[in-house]
Amino acid sequence: MPLKTRRSPPEKKRLSRAKDRRNDYGENDKAARKAIPLRKRQANRMARRAGRVVAGDEDDQAAARLKRALKRRWRKVPDAALGAHIAHQAAGRVARQGGKALRRTRMARWAAEQDDT
Repeated sequence: MPLKTRRSPPEKKRLSRAKDRRNDYGENDKAARKAIPLRKRQANRMARRAGRVVAGDEDDQAAARLKRALKRRWRKVPDAALGAHIAHQAAGRVARQGGKALRRTRMARWAAEQDDT
């Protein structure tokens, strides 16, 4: 068995940021446990119902409806890489920087306009 190569902490961090994933969908990260099976059930129900309707109809429109229903399948979307997620958070933090001072100047301007009227 070959020996494992020792990695330095910065190299471990770089590899972790490339390999680890974070949920950037906007929901709680624990919610996917219940949401994924729910969405799969809903998609399968929709396909079964469309198939049941088509079984009663023998025209070409019914077959087209079934094809459309099967095409609208729900698909899982992979989570974002940890490095990309951290970069997105940092960009948002920079964009929000100085927001309190900006709000104060806007509020002062609004108050001055209210005093003029």
